[in-house]
Amino acid sequence: MRVAVIVVTYNSSRFIDGCFGSLAKMDQTGLEVAVVAVDNGSKDDSVERLKAYPWVTTVMTRKNLGFAGGNNLAIRHALEAGTDYVYLLNHDTEVTPDFLTEAVKAAEADEKIGAVQSLLLLHPDKELINSTGNAIHFLGFGYCLDYRKPYADWRHAGLKEIAYPSGAGVLFRAAALAEAGLLDEQLFLYHEDLDLGWRLRLMGWANVLGPHSIVHHNYEFSRS
Repeated sequence: MRVAVIVVTYNSSRFIDGCFGSLAKMDQTGLEVAVVAVDNGSKDDSVERLKAYPWVTTVMTRKNLGFAGGNNLAIRHALEAGTDYVYLLNHDTEVTPDFLTEAVKAAEADEKIGAVQSLLLLHPDKELINSTGNAIHFLGFGYCLDYRKPYADWRHAGLKEIAYPSGAGVLFRAAALAEAGLLDEQLFLYHEDLDLGWRLRLMGWANVLGPHSIVHHNYEFSRS
Protein backbone atom coordinates (compact mmCIF):
# COMPACT_ATOMS: atom_id res chain seq x y z
CA MET A 1 0.00 0.00 0.00
CA ARG A 2 1.60 3.25 -1.14
CA VAL A 3 0.97 6.37 0.96
CA ALA A 4 2.26 9.93 0.56
CA VAL A 5 2.34 12.03 3.73
CA ILE A 6 2.29 15.73 2.80
CA VAL A 7 3.20 18.62 5.10
CA VAL A 8 2.97 22.22 3.87
CA THR A 9 5.38 24.50 5.71
CA TYR A 10 5.30 28.29 5.92
CA ASN A 11 7.51 30.06 8.45
CA SER A 12 7.27 26.81 10.41
CA SER A 13 10.68 26.79 12.05
CA ARG A 14 9.42 26.31 15.62
CA PHE A 15 7.29 23.32 14.60
CA ILE A 16 9.70 21.42 12.33
CA ASP A 17 11.36 19.24 14.95
CA GLY A 18 8.10 18.37 16.68
CA CYS A 19 6.31 17.41 13.47
CA PHE A 20 9.07 15.64 11.56
CA GLY A 21 10.67 14.24 14.69
CA SER A 22 7.41 12.45 15.44
CA LEU A 23 7.05 11.31 11.82
CA ALA A 24 10.50 9.70 12.12
CA LYS A 25 8.99 7.30 14.67
CA MET A 26 5.87 6.32 12.71
CA ASP A 27 4.98 2.68 12.13
CA GLN A 28 5.19 1.83 8.42
CA THR A 29 4.22 -1.85 8.66
CA GLY A 30 2.68 -2.99 5.37
CA LEU A 31 3.08 0.46 3.84
CA GLU A 32 5.41 2.15 1.39
CA VAL A 33 5.54 5.71 2.73
CA ALA A 34 6.89 8.85 1.10
CA VAL A 35 7.03 12.01 3.21
CA VAL A 36 6.93 15.30 1.30
CA ALA A 37 7.39 18.80 2.70
CA VAL A 38 6.17 21.63 0.50
CA ASP A 39 7.67 24.92 1.64
CA ASN A 40 5.50 27.89 0.65
CA GLY A 41 8.28 30.46 0.44
CA SER A 42 9.19 30.62 4.15
CA LYS A 43 11.18 33.66 5.25
CA ASP A 44 12.60 31.90 8.33
CA ASP A 45 14.94 28.89 8.53
CA SER A 46 12.27 26.23 7.92
CA VAL A 47 14.01 24.81 4.84
CA GLU A 48 17.36 24.71 6.64
CA ARG A 49 15.81 22.82 9.54
CA LEU A 50 14.24 20.30 7.16
CA LYS A 51 17.75 19.27 6.06
CA ALA A 52 18.04 17.41 9.37
CA TYR A 53 15.48 14.93 7.96
CA PRO A 54 17.08 13.58 4.76
CA TRP A 55 14.29 11.02 4.28
CA VAL A 56 11.88 13.91 3.62
CA THR A 57 11.50 15.14 0.04
CA THR A 58 11.44 18.94 0.24
CA VAL A 59 9.78 20.95 -2.53
CA MET A 60 10.25 24.72 -2.50
CA THR A 61 7.54 26.77 -4.20
CA ARG A 62 9.43 30.10 -3.78
CA LYS A 63 6.07 31.81 -3.07
CA ASN A 64 3.05 31.27 -0.86
CA LEU A 65 0.55 29.09 -2.74
CA GLY A 66 -1.69 28.77 0.31
CA PHE A 67 -2.66 25.57 2.10
CA ALA A 68 -4.68 24.44 -0.92
CA GLY A 69 -2.08 25.20 -3.58
CA GLY A 70 0.85 23.81 -1.62
CA ASN A 71 -0.92 20.54 -0.89
CA ASN A 72 -2.24 20.21 -4.44
CA LEU A 73 1.28 20.48 -5.83
CA ALA A 74 2.35 17.39 -3.88
CA ILE A 75 -0.97 15.56 -4.30
CA ARG A 76 -0.79 15.78 -8.09
CA HIS A 77 2.72 14.33 -8.09
CA ALA A 78 1.66 11.52 -5.72
CA LEU A 79 -1.36 10.60 -7.84
CA GLU A 80 0.76 10.58 -11.00
CA ALA A 81 3.21 8.26 -9.23
CA GLY A 82 0.40 5.79 -8.49
CA THR A 83 -0.04 6.26 -4.74
CA ASP A 84 -3.04 4.60 -3.06
CA TYR A 85 -3.58 7.22 -0.37
CA VAL A 86 -2.40 10.72 0.50
CA TYR A 87 -2.30 11.97 4.07
CA LEU A 88 -2.40 15.74 4.67
CA LEU A 89 -0.77 16.84 7.91
CA ASN A 90 -0.49 20.34 9.38
CA HIS A 91 2.98 21.60 10.21
CA ASP A 92 1.94 22.35 13.80
CA THR A 93 1.17 18.73 14.72
CA GLU A 94 2.89 15.78 16.35
CA VAL A 95 1.78 12.27 15.39
CA THR A 96 1.54 9.07 17.39
CA PRO A 97 3.54 6.12 15.99
CA ASP A 98 0.53 4.24 14.60
CA PHE A 99 -1.44 7.24 13.30
CA LEU A 100 -0.91 6.25 9.66
CA THR A 101 -1.42 2.49 9.91
CA GLU A 102 -4.63 3.09 11.89
CA ALA A 103 -5.89 5.60 9.32
CA VAL A 104 -5.26 3.18 6.45
CA LYS A 105 -6.90 0.37 8.44
CA ALA A 106 -9.99 2.52 8.85
CA ALA A 107 -10.09 3.38 5.12
CA GLU A 108 -9.71 -0.26 4.15
CA ALA A 109 -12.79 -1.18 6.20
CA ASP A 110 -15.05 -0.01 3.35
CA GLU A 111 -14.12 0.76 -0.25
CA LYS A 112 -16.56 3.71 -0.28
CA ILE A 113 -14.66 5.56 2.43
CA GLY A 114 -13.02 8.48 0.66
CA ALA A 115 -11.49 10.27 3.64
CA VAL A 116 -10.44 9.34 7.17
CA GLN A 117 -9.79 12.13 9.65
CA SER A 118 -7.53 11.26 12.56
CA LEU A 119 -8.76 12.01 16.05
CA LEU A 120 -7.19 15.41 16.66
CA LEU A 121 -6.15 16.11 20.24
CA LEU A 122 -4.80 19.41 21.48
CA HIS A 123 -1.14 20.06 22.14
CA PRO A 124 0.10 20.46 24.81
CA ASP A 125 -3.30 19.63 26.42
CA LYS A 126 -3.12 16.07 25.15
CA GLU A 127 -6.13 14.81 27.11
CA LEU A 128 -8.44 17.32 25.41
CA ILE A 129 -9.98 17.13 21.94
CA ASN A 130 -9.36 19.49 19.05
CA SER A 131 -11.74 17.77 16.60
CA THR A 132 -13.66 14.51 16.31
CA GLY A 133 -14.63 15.49 12.80
CA ASN A 134 -16.05 18.74 11.51
CA ALA A 135 -19.68 19.81 11.18
CA ILE A 136 -21.31 22.18 8.69
CA HIS A 137 -23.61 24.89 10.01
CA PHE A 138 -26.79 25.46 7.99
CA LEU A 139 -25.30 28.78 6.80
CA GLY A 140 -22.33 26.92 5.33
CA PHE A 141 -19.64 27.50 7.95
CA GLY A 142 -17.59 24.59 9.24
CA TYR A 143 -16.50 24.04 12.83
CA CYS A 144 -14.82 21.45 15.05
CA LEU A 145 -16.93 18.94 16.94
CA ASP A 146 -16.24 18.21 20.63
CA TYR A 147 -13.63 20.95 20.99
CA ARG A 148 -11.89 20.76 24.41
CA LYS A 149 -13.96 17.79 25.56
CA PRO A 150 -12.03 14.96 27.31
CA TYR A 151 -10.23 12.39 25.17
CA ALA A 152 -11.22 9.71 27.70
CA ASP A 153 -14.72 9.72 26.18
CA TRP A 154 -13.29 8.51 22.85
CA ARG A 155 -10.72 5.89 23.88
CA HIS A 156 -12.96 2.99 22.84
CA ALA A 157 -14.95 4.62 20.04
CA GLY A 158 -15.45 3.08 16.60
CA LEU A 159 -15.62 4.60 13.11
CA LYS A 160 -18.02 7.52 12.86
CA GLU A 161 -19.31 9.20 9.71
CA ILE A 162 -18.66 12.94 9.69
CA ALA A 163 -19.72 15.87 7.50
CA TYR A 164 -16.17 16.64 6.46
CA PRO A 165 -12.62 15.98 7.69
CA SER A 166 -10.24 18.59 9.04
CA GLY A 167 -7.27 19.23 6.75
CA ALA A 168 -5.02 19.23 9.83
CA GLY A 169 -4.78 15.44 9.75
CA VAL A 170 -6.65 13.48 7.10
CA LEU A 171 -6.11 10.48 4.83
CA PHE A 172 -7.66 10.65 1.34
CA ARG A 173 -8.19 7.68 -0.96
CA ALA A 174 -6.52 8.37 -4.31
CA ALA A 175 -9.51 7.04 -6.26
CA ALA A 176 -11.81 9.45 -4.41
CA LEU A 177 -9.59 12.45 -5.21
CA ALA A 178 -9.37 11.37 -8.84
CA GLU A 179 -13.16 11.58 -9.01
CA ALA A 180 -13.93 14.57 -6.77
CA GLY A 181 -10.91 16.70 -7.63
CA LEU A 182 -8.38 18.36 -5.33
CA LEU A 183 -8.53 21.32 -2.95
CA ASP A 184 -10.04 24.51 -4.39
CA GLU A 185 -7.08 26.89 -4.69
CA GLN A 186 -9.35 29.93 -4.82
CA LEU A 187 -10.07 29.32 -1.13
CA PHE A 188 -6.32 29.49 -0.36
CA LEU A 189 -6.65 28.94 3.41
CA TYR A 190 -9.63 27.80 5.55
CA HIS A 191 -12.75 25.93 4.35
CA GLU A 192 -10.92 24.30 1.45
CA ASP A 193 -11.27 21.05 3.44
CA LEU A 194 -15.02 21.66 3.88
CA ASP A 195 -15.45 22.16 0.14
CA LEU A 196 -13.59 18.96 -0.73
CA GLY A 197 -15.42 16.93 1.92
CA TRP A 198 -18.73 18.21 0.58
CA ARG A 199 -17.82 17.20 -2.98
CA LEU A 200 -16.79 13.73 -1.81
CA ARG A 201 -20.15 13.23 -0.12
CA LEU A 202 -22.06 14.45 -3.19
CA MET A 203 -20.24 11.81 -5.23
CA GLY A 204 -21.14 9.01 -2.85
CA TRP A 205 -17.92 8.76 -0.85
CA ALA A 206 -18.01 8.62 2.95
CA ASN A 207 -15.99 10.83 5.28
CA VAL A 208 -15.25 9.17 8.61
CA LEU A 209 -13.38 9.72 11.85
CA GLY A 210 -10.75 7.07 12.58
CA PRO A 211 -10.58 7.41 16.40
CA HIS A 212 -7.54 5.16 16.82
CA SER A 213 -5.43 7.29 14.49
CA ILE A 214 -4.30 10.05 16.84
CA VAL A 215 -2.60 13.35 16.02
CA HIS A 216 -1.79 16.15 18.46
CA HIS A 217 -2.46 19.62 17.10
CA ASN A 218 -1.03 22.89 18.39
CA TYR A 219 -4.33 24.52 17.49
CA GLU A 220 -4.46 28.29 17.08
CA PHE A 221 -7.43 29.94 15.38
CA SER A 222 -7.25 33.70 15.06
CA ARG A 223 -10.15 34.43 12.71
CA SER A 224 -13.56 35.60 13.93
